Amino acid sequence: MNEQDSIHHRKSIRLNEYDYSRPGAYFITICTFGRKSIFGNIVNGEMVLNQSGRIVLECWKEMGNHFSNIEIDYYILMPNHLHGIIFINSDNKGLMNQTPTHHSNGWIMMKNSQLALGKIDHYFKARTSRLLREAGLRNFKWQRLYNDHIIRNNRSLDKIRQYIIYNPIKWELDKDNPQNWQGKLM
Repeated sequence: MNEQDSIHHRKSIRLNEYDYSRPGAYFITICTFGRKSIFGNIVNGEMVLNQSGRIVLECWKEMGNHFSNIEIDYYILMPNHLHGIIFINSDNKGLMNQTPTHHSNGWIMMKNSQLALGKIDHYFKARTSRLLREAGLRNFKWQRLYNDHIIRNNRSLDKIRQYIIYNPIKWELDKDNPQNWQGKLM
């Protein structure tokens, strides 16, 4: 199998047999391609957004306007990734069934109107990529996949919320911090 084939035949990191359109709470992490720090810097334990970071954060906060049955809970935009909690509610009808693209009309229809976590990720990445490129980041790309965790109880939800709150303070130790890669192969 050549390199191009292996890209399209990656093993899924999703939970087998789990329906990601089910109502519930999901914790996702979305990273920039190559984990390049693009959205700002951590200064004294706080995230200071640049223009690109403000664009991405605004898109994240507006996700509930595009998908009527989701709620955005705690989130944090870091220099090269975003952590967020999304609640998918039970009403899965009447959802937007389009995603932004570079086609002439700017939209394509999605085959399945059922909202799933992957559609949310796809919409967010497509929208932010387009806006960032329009703002001058011509080569901007997100990492192909995203990481997720199905939140199954309140204890787990509270732990993840705390993780999100304290993420900027712990940036110096974060595995996604490029300054921690010196001399290491990732």
